[in-house]
Formats: sequence, C-alpha cells, structure tokens
Amino acid sequence: MNFRSLSCSLVLATAAVSASAASSWDLAGDYAEATNPNGAWTYGQIPGGTFSALAWNAGTNSYGIAAVGETFIYKNTGVYDYGIATGKVSLESDWGDAAVRWTAPSAGAYAFTIAVGGSTAGGPGGTGNNFASQAGVRVNGIAQAQDSFASNIKSWSFTVSLAAGGTVDTFVLNPGFAGSGNTQTEISVSAVPEPVSALLLALGLGGLALRRPQSRKDQPAAD
Repeated sequence: MNFRSLSCSLVLATAAVSASAASSWDLAGDYAEATNPNGAWTYGQIPGGTFSALAWNAGTNSYGIAAVGETFIYKNTGVYDYGIATGKVSLESDWGDAAVRWTAPSAGAYAFTIAVGGSTAGGPGGTGNNFASQAGVRVNGIAQAQDSFASNIKSWSFTVSLAAGGTVDTFVLNPGFAGSGNTQTEISVSAVPEPVSALLLALGLGGLALRRPQSRKDQPAAD
C-alpha cells in the first residue's frame, strides 16, 4: 500500500461513517400508503405481547380496517382531528392494541426518541387519547418499558445495539373498552456512527509499516 492508496482508504472510511451518521427514520415522514419506502416500518398490533402486521386497507386509508371492533393505524392528512395533528400518525387502540415495529437494516447502535400521546382536546370528529390506557416499548420482543399515559404524553429516549433484523416495537394498549383511543405517536430513529479513530489509526499504522525504508540487506545490489 502506498500513501495514495492509504489516502483513498481514509477517504472511503470517512465517507462510510458519514453515510452511517446520515441514516435516519421518522414514523410520520416515512409513512406510506400500502408500501414502506425504506422497509424499516411495519404497522400492526400486539395482543398478548405478540406482534402481527396489519394489511393496508385502501377503503379506509389505514393499516387495518378503520371500523368498530378493529385495530388500525392511520396518518392524519386532513385538519387537526381526534387529538391527532396534521401529518402525524395515530395508533388507534379503541378496540385493540396497536403497535408499530421498526426493524434494523444492519447491525449497529441506534438512537430512539419516542413520544406517545397528544392533545386530549376534541376536533371535528372526536377527542384524543384521554381514554387510552398504557404505552410501552419492546426490543426484540422483550418488554423494556410500559407506563400509563392517560391524558398525558409519555416519552422515551434511548440508544440500543441491534443485530441486522433486530426490532423495536412501540405500542398502545386498549384500556378494556372502546372510546377515544386515537393516540398520536411520534418516533424518530438515527444510526449512531461507530468510532473511527481506531480504524483510522489501524489504516495509518498499516500504511507506515508498508512504507518503512528498506534495510541495506533488502536493497538490490548495485550493478
């Protein structure tokens, strides 16, 4: 390896770190009807603690069927309503336990900021989450936190290391009866860049080792 190739290696390493640092996801911003553009989000339910996906329903513009007796998730694309701000996602838990799953695209550390709950004020259609019961977080199917948030907003911020395919579920539990379970849920995720000092040091030492001066006995004999 010469200094030029070493320089290229350092540039590539720095670029890789920059790309990792730029990786981020947002529940509302990434939400898409029928498809998930980045493949990270799955909209579903978690009755009894077991996650299962909800299918997209074009008739109600939601994941799951937006109807009595059903669990569903939707994005408010209209005016402020049901305690859900315009452009935000609701985990509707009037009759079930709505949940959203984020799946790690690759192994690494990821920083999460989660806020469950919104205004309990009414809109044209109805009130917000004042009858919802509890919200919680599971990592790889294992409960990490679960707290009451009735008439309030519950939030968590944490960093977790995940293998590729690892999951983080955010859920809202039905209180045992139907009524105003529309629950604004905000989730942002960002990849935490790995430390590069050791990598750069290794590359640098490797380059120096390869560039060490030849000893006299290694030098070719003069003609």
